[in-house]
Amino acid sequence: MDSIDSGNSCSSGSELEDTWDGEGVARSLFDDFVSPFASEVYRHMSSNFGFDHTVLGKGTLHRVALVTYLEREKAKGTDVLAAYRRVCSDPSIVLDRFEEYINPPFENEKLIWDFMESSDDEGDEELLKGHLYLERGTKTSQARQKQLLQDEEYFKSYKGLEIHREMVNDHVRTSAYESFIRLNQTLFKNKVVLDVGSGSGILSLFAARAGAKLVVGIDNCENMVKMSEEHAWVNGLTNVRFLHGKVEDSDLVYVNGTVCFKRDCEGNFPYETFKCDILISEWMGYGLLYENMLPSVLFARDKYLTKEGVMVPSKVKLGFFALDMHDKLLSKLKEWEQPKYGLILNGLRYDAAELLKNPTVEVTDPSSIVSDANGICLIDLKHLKQSDIANAHEFEVKVHEGKKCSSLALYFDCIFEPRLTATANVPAVINLKSTTFRGLDSYREHLPGIDKTTMLCTSPEYKGSEDESGVIVIMTTRPDYKATHWKQVLLHLVDHDDAPVQIEGTFEGRVSLINNSANNRAKMASEEPVTDNLLLMLADQCSGIEEMFDIFFDFLGRRSAFFKPHDGSDLNQHLENCVKMVSRHCRKIGALIMEAKRKEWEAQEKEAEAKRQAAMAREAAKNAPTMIDATSGDADEVIDVPRHQEPEEEVEEKEPKNILGAGRPIGNGGRNKWYVWTQTLAGVDLSAKVPPGTTSKSIKVDISTNKLHVYCKGELLFGGDLYESIKSEDCYWTLLDGKTLQINMEKRNQVQWWPCVIKGHPEIDVRKIMPENSKLSELDPETRVTVEKMMLDQKHHGESSATSALMSQLEALQRFKEAHPELDFSNANMN
Repeated sequence: MDSIDSGNSCSSGSELEDTWDGEGVARSLFDDFVSPFASEVYRHMSSNFGFDHTVLGKGTLHRVALVTYLEREKAKGTDVLAAYRRVCSDPSIVLDRFEEYINPPFENEKLIWDFMESSDDEGDEELLKGHLYLERGTKTSQARQKQLLQDEEYFKSYKGLEIHREMVNDHVRTSAYESFIRLNQTLFKNKVVLDVGSGSGILSLFAARAGAKLVVGIDNCENMVKMSEEHAWVNGLTNVRFLHGKVEDSDLVYVNGTVCFKRDCEGNFPYETFKCDILISEWMGYGLLYENMLPSVLFARDKYLTKEGVMVPSKVKLGFFALDMHDKLLSKLKEWEQPKYGLILNGLRYDAAELLKNPTVEVTDPSSIVSDANGICLIDLKHLKQSDIANAHEFEVKVHEGKKCSSLALYFDCIFEPRLTATANVPAVINLKSTTFRGLDSYREHLPGIDKTTMLCTSPEYKGSEDESGVIVIMTTRPDYKATHWKQVLLHLVDHDDAPVQIEGTFEGRVSLINNSANNRAKMASEEPVTDNLLLMLADQCSGIEEMFDIFFDFLGRRSAFFKPHDGSDLNQHLENCVKMVSRHCRKIGALIMEAKRKEWEAQEKEAEAKRQAAMAREAAKNAPTMIDATSGDADEVIDVPRHQEPEEEVEEKEPKNILGAGRPIGNGGRNKWYVWTQTLAGVDLSAKVPPGTTSKSIKVDISTNKLHVYCKGELLFGGDLYESIKSEDCYWTLLDGKTLQINMEKRNQVQWWPCVIKGHPEIDVRKIMPENSKLSELDPETRVTVEKMMLDQKHHGESSATSALMSQLEALQRFKEAHPELDFSNANMN
């Protein structure tokens, strides 16, 4: 390929036409200079002929009209340079016939359509050597002409443009990025910057204006890429390159000094891998992760950012406030119960589940705040892994005295750091449980290695000075600060009947951060339909529930940390957490089984009662004397006449095989006047009768580590000290059919049978418990370790004298064997 010099000399058009096809080049208006890059032709005409494409105006249509006019003059054989100078003196030559000249010529259409200025840096001379034609996707000239036969408002028709207007006008958001870049220009000077999801291009323009050597913006919306190019041009920023595509689907490379997608290269040209010094992106969505853009940013970071590179922003913090919105929620629920304008319109009333269970995006009224700002987690974007986000984070909130909490308002902060901070032994995600944020100083302990003298928060009104450097900027979406377009995400507290509740004092909870599979900035919808559709598709492809579980857990193993605990973590604790998560759902199935058994027991009891009543009636009839009418003429006395003896029907009174009848109770439990209960080594299930029609709001169940109290409509049904301690955090209760209260409790000591639930209540004989046989491998990890240790101790001391300690161990093992006849010790080697 022939080279093209950057001076006044140029190659002939015929030589270039041998290299590029006719429509593959842009041609100069004033001489024979051609190039596959329209921007190079414009620069050539500017430097050699003083051509200014903005002489009529800075809009696209003004440039089109000017080039069209000069092309037509050139076709007439007119001196084009003289024609251009006449237009400079009298723009009305073109403007008076503007509509005529916005019909562009087809002969030199690349000069019209592919315009984008290039960098003025010293390395730009490489752009003029060994030119490469980049195929951008062909469009007919007629289609392009139709696009531009509009007025200057044609950009407004771009899909999703309104959200870009909203973001740019969000002063807190935009000024945070602008202030950080402006106050840290030394960070951006002569650096390569990658803007992921560039949108309107404003962040790229900020970086270019700060002196970046090259800024590359990537966006998946073709219209926004074109608009960004226009923005760079009209602002005179030539060190910016915008590309259309998804960052995950393309490889960025340098070809002869020009950055492009590798897939768009025509021919086998040598290329270099693209690397950037700074990665900037505005990826945050509602509640921080709703946009689902973070995976794209992490992908770009791992592929393109240098080891010493900087993420902008570098850290994010997720937090929340407790709110009291109880009266507002009740008012909304009751709003449509009353007539409107004399008409009943209750069809418009809010659905309680829809209003309360789904998150909403709102600007929070600061007067409804009833707690300090509470932290959930602090995320280091430079070292974050996607799997780190999926972990559950515990939180704690203390409601102000005399206040009640009905809702939580999620917000996030973005931290912009101009340099890397020390991260040794600091996890990428720091849990901020029990951490409150009353001021900027609260950040210092969570930003290790930062020079405290550089700490600065840029408020929306902060301007700073041009000579400042090393400035840290913190942007917040807190409800007690100036509102942003992110607002806050509200989560409402509800009971089992989806009714709003209020909490006083201090309470704890757990939150999991999961990327939303949808990417919709304008609406925050329920994820249930999406989840249902995905699971239905999976179920249709599976032959049964077992295969579906295999696929699901295989996915967890490949794409999450479910089976892969972090380095240094407690493996036993990780296993216990995994078992707990699975068993929690399995116990829900157990509750359904318990309810089915309860109904079966009731039916058996009714049947047995009916048979007992029938037997009693027959016995009474058999023993009753036969009476004969006697008159004075018929008999002198009453004589007993033996009645006909019919064979007595044998009644087989089958004893119900459940805890409502006599004999060993089902489920290794018992019954009393308050409730029916069953147990396993792991937990206890309790079923109690309540008055028919009882609602969950009328029930109050207080469960602590050692106590259980049940109230109905303010009256104590039963309660007291539990026989042994339980894991109160893993207990739950539910109301079945409005008449049965089901309580499920998990034992803390899972190697012991309970004779009763509450101390002082009737006890069962645990020696008669005959559960199904099980193996050591089926025990939970803690129990299995205990049993194996006892067996190992017995083996080690088998040949030694029977010391008191050894005798105690042997006796303990014997008691354990007697208490657990379901365990198979036949293969145990106990010498």
